[in-house]
Amino acid sequence: MQPEDPIIVPAESDAELAAVAAASARVDSWGGTTVDDLRHFRSLVPETRTFLALVAGEAAGYGTVGAFPGTEGEPHVTAAFGVVPELRRRGVGSALHRAISEHARRLGKDGLQVEAEEDDGESIAHLERRGYVEVERQKAVVLDLAGATLPDAEPPPGVEIVPRSERPHVLRGMYEVALEANADIPGLDSGFEQTFEQWRAFEVERPSRAPELCFVALHGDEVVGYASIDVMPGGGFHGLTGVRRSWRRRGVGTALKVAQIRAARRAGLPRLATESSEGNLAMRRLNESLDYRPAPGVIVFHGPLV
Repeated sequence: MQPEDPIIVPAESDAELAAVAAASARVDSWGGTTVDDLRHFRSLVPETRTFLALVAGEAAGYGTVGAFPGTEGEPHVTAAFGVVPELRRRGVGSALHRAISEHARRLGKDGLQVEAEEDDGESIAHLERRGYVEVERQKAVVLDLAGATLPDAEPPPGVEIVPRSERPHVLRGMYEVALEANADIPGLDSGFEQTFEQWRAFEVERPSRAPELCFVALHGDEVVGYASIDVMPGGGFHGLTGVRRSWRRRGVGTALKVAQIRAARRAGLPRLATESSEGNLAMRRLNESLDYRPAPGVIVFHGPLV
């Protein structure tokens, strides 16, 4: 009997989005996404599309495509697609790639920006055969919270580290920190600037962002730094750790990250992970000093529509 061809459908209903989340959990080493996050991103970027691949009625893979806030004018639109391991080599990835490309054309885009994990040779080969080239590499590290030994990490005199959940008035100050920090981080994202509303929707309102695991560094009423975490099925994943330029190299970043590690351990998370561009040596050294261990990172590719 010939294997059935994959069917690609837009994921709209709760059941379809749940199937996408379940498929992503089998592909992504960090447990994939959630229905709440899928719906939130669509509300933030209405032209986003999520696709579900079916083979013989079984969820075989998923795909998403939509401009990340602040990158709307870029020729390459952010996309992701993956296939569950036992249903690879049956045309599912190619079918998802075509569906994503068709929607990108409707958005007026010339190509896609996609990621592949460094140790996923099959996905990397799929992209390279279609003319995709590496444009950035993110190095990953993981901290096992059960065995982590933390140093004393007091902030500079006059600075206090508090959970964001206790200081709801600090959002504007956090946004100002984000603008400075993102502009200085080596890599593709340094050229993009979000509006306050876009930043708040992504940084504060996204369902996976845990307010009790986001910490803010305050000098009086001034926000001098902050650090956030996404809670995912596989554990916690660090978002931005940012410090104002005038406060860098004074221990603020270390104090923020240590506060997060302690809170994540209290919350029962098994591990924390983060990714940093190869050129972000300051953050990579900070993570190494806190005993984060290397893990497979991701390669960012740019390539044509199919």
